[in-house]
Amino acid sequence: MVTDESSCNSYDYGDAAYWDARYVQDAEMGNFDWYQRYSDLRPFVRMYMPSYSSRVLMVGCGNALMSEDMVKDGYKDIVNIDISFVVIDMMRRKCKYIPQLKYMQMDVRDMSFFPDESFDSIIDKGTLDSLMCGSDARISAPRMLGEVSRLLKPGGIYMMITYGDPNIRMPHLNRPTYNWQIVLYVIPRPGFEKTNGSSSVMRSPLEPVPFTEEGLIPPNFVMDDPDSHFIYEEWLMEKLEKSRLQEQRAILENETLRRQIMEFQGLLPSTNFMEHLPSGNNTFLTTGHGHGHGLGPTNLEKGSDHFSGNEESDTILHLGLPNEIYYKRKA
Repeated sequence: MVTDESSCNSYDYGDAAYWDARYVQDAEMGNFDWYQRYSDLRPFVRMYMPSYSSRVLMVGCGNALMSEDMVKDGYKDIVNIDISFVVIDMMRRKCKYIPQLKYMQMDVRDMSFFPDESFDSIIDKGTLDSLMCGSDARISAPRMLGEVSRLLKPGGIYMMITYGDPNIRMPHLNRPTYNWQIVLYVIPRPGFEKTNGSSSVMRSPLEPVPFTEEGLIPPNFVMDDPDSHFIYEEWLMEKLEKSRLQEQRAILENETLRRQIMEFQGLLPSTNFMEHLPSGNNTFLTTGHGHGHGLGPTNLEKGSDHFSGNEESDTILHLGLPNEIYYKRKA
């Protein structure tokens, strides 16, 4: 596995004790946002998380202002986790009157507290970078990304803001087990301006960066800011395919229900399951309301083999798929 140890110093950024000590030491320095402020990231957040009701998980939240800024922007449900109990305690007290924010002490490598598919979006601003600088980066990185993949709902988005260029990050993100579709953006550092001698026009940060077949930045791609940050947007393609399969099954079940109704109306030849009506108590899967002539004969008394003559009465249709059918007069 590729790591970027050359960009790390001697601190173990994956260790809770390091962060506890750091937040105690820096308690009077106030909030700190890694890499980019929300005002700079907002176009990407709104593009990929358009619904303000999305359930968002902020991993490695620290004492950043981003979650608070997102609430001010309209987001209603943001869960913030961090490995440091010290900073979580600080943020709980600070944001106790902001009901849209929840703070929990948790290790991103083990988020088993949450069930599968718990979140619409997961935001990572430097958290994977911290683990990549840890002593067990080769184990920690896939554990974290595996948990991220598990927690996203079908069609969910993982937004990662990082200093790690594609040569380092793509081998982690492109694993077949995740089956993610990835879009990459390059965003200059806050306040960056091109030198006066540069004649080229700065590219828009909202313009995706093309990948080579190997999933890397083309050799001829030149960044305006050599120290730019990278934004990776990942879709869980496997779960998207699962969602499509569920939709296809729902369509098939609806078609089955439609055919059963048509068979009962005599519009299609009857099938075997229509020849015998249940005589005992049954549990039925689908319930719908009909009106006299809309569904043909409207009343079949339980356990009987004939229809009543009242064609104008309301009915409730119970269909058990695939072998049960029962009509009961509406009370």
